[in-house]
Amino acid sequence: MITFSSEYEYPSLLDAHVHLTHSPKTIFPKEFFYFTNAATPDEWSTILSIDSSYILPFLGIHPECGSGPIDDIGWENNLQELRKTALNRSIGIGECGIDQRYYTFFSKLEQLELLISQIKIAQDTMSPLCLHQSHAMESVIAMVKEQQITIPWIMHGFFGSIQTAKHILDLHGYISISPNLLRSKQKVQDLLSYIPPDHILLETDYPYTYIPTMWQGYSYGQLLFSWYQTIADTQSIDIERLIDIVHTNGKIFTNKPFDRKRETTEAV
Repeated sequence: MITFSSEYEYPSLLDAHVHLTHSPKTIFPKEFFYFTNAATPDEWSTILSIDSSYILPFLGIHPECGSGPIDDIGWENNLQELRKTALNRSIGIGECGIDQRYYTFFSKLEQLELLISQIKIAQDTMSPLCLHQSHAMESVIAMVKEQQITIPWIMHGFFGSIQTAKHILDLHGYISISPNLLRSKQKVQDLLSYIPPDHILLETDYPYTYIPTMWQGYSYGQLLFSWYQTIADTQSIDIERLIDIVHTNGKIFTNKPFDRKRETTEAV
């Protein structure tokens, strides 16, 4: 069960990539907005049962969770279910992608086939797409080009070079950055000076968040707020301005309105 909390007073931050179902004991601030991602079909129904206008579900099959040939009857059923869901309600597709760490039990070819299937569902249903990669950026970029993606798509957890960021932006992708970027202060400076304000999103990838020493012991809300504050300080802008930028991008990316002034007593 996911419970929304009003323990702290926060501005209405948007977390562009979070796994709510992975942290059932975590208290998530009720005034935040969430793009919550499913990594496996086993999580889809749980995410869809969260009845909150503050949450946009992303349903997908992460390369870590898939193995076996794409023509396996199980995969076909899952993909048909995903297409049907996307046709009947507002969801995103993802996270899905390519991950070299799992090639030993889920080959690159099989991962590519599964990714293509999910991209086609996103394209056919006009659903926003969340992409994942690990040591496979060239393959993912090539796939975006090959599939001629026209829907809004995001490269989540970006930790690449300016040149790679350019490839993503040239293909009209959004770039979402997480505290993992703090592993390299130079990357923080370089990427924030390059990524245009209208194509940036901020995320935690919670509970898989990299937590710097100075943030050890922070709650989820404190982590996300501190990440926003760090980006605002680096860009020398007011945090309220940054929140507005990210909210605007989230609205355009998902075609879903976010009302920062709205109050809620929702709990699930």
